[in-house]
Amino acid sequence: MASQPENSEPEDRRLKSNTILDSENLSDLARSVRLEAGDSQEEAAAKLDVGQSQVSKAENGVRSYFSVCIRIIEEYTDCTVEYPLYRIKR
Repeated sequence: MASQPENSEPEDRRLKSNTILDSENLSDLARSVRLEAGDSQEEAAAKLDVGQSQVSKAENGVRSYFSVCIRIIEEYTDCTVEYPLYRIKR
């Protein structure tokens, strides 16, 4: 993901610190940050050392793959996601 100036606001309001995401927003955010970076599911899978099908299942909201969503968000942004609330931390 292209880096933003240190004090600029993130484009996606879901990336603000202390935002708590529900499961639908978590998978949608994972997909949007990957797409914003211009990566395919295959490229994201290679970066995370997982299968493309795991990225697909994560982005489609399969609950048992939420850890992959978290890894995608953390790989493509300067955020961390705290479990179990899916809270964004900057």
